[in-house]
Amino acid sequence: LAGSPLKHALVVGSTGVIGGAIAHHLSRDAGWRVTCITRSGAAPAGSTGLAVDMLDAASVREASRSLEPVTH
Repeated sequence: LAGSPLKHALVVGSTGVIGGAIAHHLSRDAGWRVTCITRSGAAPAGSTGLAVDMLDAASVREASRSLEPVTH
């Protein structure tokens, strides 16, 4: 829809086969803004990376503060 805001997807594990495929697919779709969570913060082209240690609750809390509403 013209003028509609982008949907925001959060992809955890985008350096893996499945997460990477999802991130690539959504980042090529003009209707999506993609944020990828990885330990290193690496992200496929067209998406934004966010470094998060999913085993560290403080790291997850800190990262979640920077996120707007997302679909995950």
